[in-house]
Amino acid sequence: MGRKRRVRNEDDPIEVKPQRFTWKTVASFDNHGSALAEVARRDQGDRPVKIKRRGDRFEVRVGTPIRKTAAVEAAPAAEDASVTE
Repeated sequence: MGRKRRVRNEDDPIEVKPQRFTWKTVASFDNHGSALAEVARRDQGDRPVKIKRRGDRFEVRVGTPIRKTAAVEAAPAAEDASVTE
């Protein structure tokens, strides 16, 4: 007999976490890819880095933090400026 599968409850929402970074590919390698990708990762310093394998290639992706608080604070400030004028 097979294993009993758990059926997801429709009322149970799936929690989606907001993205913290936007990812950009900075390098792509095919031969000796993993070693070159590791070197490229070290060159990025403190920035978050992902090494992804796509078929026979390795991609080095660097993350840029998404600053949500600055955008949220700027929107009410813009509304206040238009009201005072």
